[in-house]
Amino acid sequence: MDTNAAPAGYITCQIDPATRLGRIGLIAVVPSDRGCGHGRRLLQGALAWFHSFGCTEVRVVTQASNLPAQRLYQSAGFKTAEVAATFHRWF
Repeated sequence: MDTNAAPAGYITCQIDPATRLGRIGLIAVVPSDRGCGHGRRLLQGALAWFHSFGCTEVRVVTQASNLPAQRLYQSAGFKTAEVAATFHRWF
């Protein structure tokens, strides 16, 4: 592993201490490294981290149009729990 190399991606995780519910906030892989398994490894590492802290459930939200993210989460055992429309207006 090249310790001088720039990160290929990141994932953010949090645990609600009251419920032990894990949440994935963001996951990203640089465009030039997508399709190399980095996202899968990040997700697997996060799930192991959640498990080590006793989480029995992990949730993540993604856009309905983000099919690659949906496929990644589904391949790791996530199931769709809710679909919602969110409207934005930028000025």
